[in-house]
Amino acid sequence: MTGKSSEQDPMGMSAVLAFLDQQKRERQAKLEQSEQSRDIIPAQELKNLAEIRRKIREYKKIDRLNRESLSTNLQKKLTSQETILRVFKYLFDNLDTWQYIFTSGDSGIYDDDSFYFVTKSGVSLRVKLASLEEDNGLDHSVQPFMDKIFYNKWSGGKKERIEKPKLGFTVEEYLTEKFYALQDSPDAGSTDHQSEIIRYTAPDGSLDFSPASKVWHHHNGHEVNYILWDKNNPHHEETLFPEQTTKDFPMRNKILQMFYSKMEEEYGE
Repeated sequence: MTGKSSEQDPMGMSAVLAFLDQQKRERQAKLEQSEQSRDIIPAQELKNLAEIRRKIREYKKIDRLNRESLSTNLQKKLTSQETILRVFKYLFDNLDTWQYIFTSGDSGIYDDDSFYFVTKSGVSLRVKLASLEEDNGLDHSVQPFMDKIFYNKWSGGKKERIEKPKLGFTVEEYLTEKFYALQDSPDAGSTDHQSEIIRYTAPDGSLDFSPASKVWHHHNGHEVNYILWDKNNPHHEETLFPEQTTKDFPMRNKILQMFYSKMEEEYGE
């Protein structure tokens, strides 16, 4: 009897599916007991983001034209690296827009980690340096603004979700079609915008998130490994791998030196 069952389901998929179905039902039951809320993205923040997106489109156009004029992949990669450094300088020059700046990566700190720029309302911008290594240029490297970013960690078979970046937590982002369209709309910044991401706060204080409208993109990222900037604590940095330095990673080092120069300009240290 046991042998027949294992032959019919050699990978134990029925048990896995049953477990996933149970988790889904438990989550739904918890959501029904939770208090719902949504962030309000202020008009001024949206106006700033729309201007940043417009400027990024200009850099992307420059990058495409530069790459079209070059013949080798190495030349294209180098010109994209030069242009993306200009993007980083521009983003750091808009330091007041960001509540947090951090990087995420897989099992260490490397030159192809992603940089995240996050506003107070939780809107996020990801710069994916790995795309430059894959020779895709800025069109793939600089992502659109996402409605909401939050951070997850599994512990004891349960997922903890928080809204502030924390070392060792993985990144999750939602982008709805409505917010994607708003970014390029001439109306962006004319009024406040209610986020399309619903926050569920359970009686025990735990959080969950779910989109209220059609999702254009959903991204699960790597773990937060380095926190450069917290607007509430601007002189504090945190790293998940203190034994690693940036000296072996020239691209990352250039970006961080640019950030430190901005900090010195702003704070005199």
